[in-house]
Amino acid sequence: MKRNGLALIGGLLATSVLCASSDQIQGGEPVKVFIMMGQSNMLGLGGVNGGTDGDLDYAVNTEGLYPYLSNGMGGFATRTDVRQTMVQGSGGATATTSLLVNNFLSPSNRSQLGPEHGIGEMLGNTIDAPVLLLKSCIGNRSLGWDLLPPGSEQYDFGGNTYAGYGDTTLKWPTGTTPTPVNWQAGLQYDGDIARARHVLDNIGTYYPGETEYEIAGFFWWQGDKDRYDAGHATRYEQNLVQLIEQLRVEFDAPNAPFIAATLGQTQIGDGGNDGAILDAQLAVDGDAGNYSLYSGNVKTVYSNPLSLGGASNSHYNGNAKTYMNIGEAMGQAMVELLTNRAYVEVDRQTGEVKIIVPSTAASDLDLRNYTISSPGGALDNTAWSSIAGNYDGGGTTSVDSGNWSIDTSSITELSESAIAGGADGLIGINTEVSLGNIWIKSPIEDFEFLYTDTSNLPRALTVRYTGDRAGLGDLDFDGSVDANDFALFMAGAQADLTALSVAQQYNKGDLDGDGDNDIYDFDIFRLAFEADNAGPGAFAAMVAAYGAVPEPGSLALLIPGGLMLALRRRR
Repeated sequence: MKRNGLALIGGLLATSVLCASSDQIQGGEPVKVFIMMGQSNMLGLGGVNGGTDGDLDYAVNTEGLYPYLSNGMGGFATRTDVRQTMVQGSGGATATTSLLVNNFLSPSNRSQLGPEHGIGEMLGNTIDAPVLLLKSCIGNRSLGWDLLPPGSEQYDFGGNTYAGYGDTTLKWPTGTTPTPVNWQAGLQYDGDIARARHVLDNIGTYYPGETEYEIAGFFWWQGDKDRYDAGHATRYEQNLVQLIEQLRVEFDAPNAPFIAATLGQTQIGDGGNDGAILDAQLAVDGDAGNYSLYSGNVKTVYSNPLSLGGASNSHYNGNAKTYMNIGEAMGQAMVELLTNRAYVEVDRQTGEVKIIVPSTAASDLDLRNYTISSPGGALDNTAWSSIAGNYDGGGTTSVDSGNWSIDTSSITELSESAIAGGADGLIGINTEVSLGNIWIKSPIEDFEFLYTDTSNLPRALTVRYTGDRAGLGDLDFDGSVDANDFALFMAGAQADLTALSVAQQYNKGDLDGDGDNDIYDFDIFRLAFEADNAGPGAFAAMVAAYGAVPEPGSLALLIPGGLMLALRRRR
């Protein structure tokens, strides 16, 4: 498919989906973006070119560590499939922004490094698609104040009331009136998000030649500044949960995996503020069982065994090996979440949706019910191959020997559950279960898959979309914008689309996302057709050929009067 460079108005292509199979993330056009946030540890202060123990060049050339970083001639290699962009500013969206890094991943591009090289190596070896590590952070910022995410509320601790998001005082004696300062809770969060968004909105500038992206995951390394306030340390877990939830909302990435790393100097069992922060970071790990919806999509890297001295406030004495070790572990944790857990796969070419438990999974998938939701109405419930009647006692019994029943069947939600008193569903390792071609092929990629396991705990599976996206105007998803697409477009021209879902409206030719198929959509289609074919004039030539347009062959019958007039003017 040719890249036409056009984007859907209204953000229809803003999506979080991942392109993956059980063993390797499969190639697709969008850049896989991993957003990296935190404070100075994430920013990175490991030495690169010092020639002594603790510097990266010494580790690579003298100690023989991290051989993938060597170019074989005493210098550093460059990965041309992984790019890094680092933006920084102190404060909110209007603060001055510095572009610190924007190039393909190589230590030779900086005098100091963070965890990005270890992360990039793990991801680059796994993902068969362009990867962008997008780092937006600055040092000396706390989660409890500077990076406090939206939705965080005030709370009381130790006789003080602590700020909620947007408050202009960090804390004040409970029951008194706070005195504002020239800062506010969450200001740095707002700024870091805005700077990351700017990169995404201009993806071709930061990843030359690319026009589309997908938010594939988040990395978080932070906690040092919260150590110095017991109110922030004891609230860290709740704030971290709010951060995970808010980042997924901010970037429309409800299924994107999240990796956190602990502070290297803190050991399990430590008390005080440091221990409280460590306990909080470990508590959100999906395997800890505290947050069932984080199972398989949130993981915490315990950094203490990987740290080679120093503490977070001394930046681990600038030891590059600490940053490399923790980076590799964070990258590997992300790979495990992307490849070693059960997930839902959506095939962009066929619309087929499958539940997949890969051969690398640690356990079978057991479930008592599940719900697939699509706020954009991209579910074709008429094509649903439910467990009920297909894979249960009424079908092959391959999932459940008991019987299941349908709970909901609509374009926005499909749900079913095991009938009480029977068995529970089980999908074994190295097994795929097809739910049918239930995805309505469109730019709407918003599926969420929630289920209840046999312990009655709610859980979620990551949803991944495989294969190339169709270009704008490719309504039949065959890889090109042609006369067949034009016929489909005209079938919905000037029709009343208000009763349809967003996904259905797109299939009827609503290319600008405003709920109708009108002259503006016509012009978008014409430009898309010309961009995907021979350029200006190609559309008029296709129309003039008549025979290139599927039945009915008469253009006057196919095109309503207003659009016919517009076409004549453009010819």
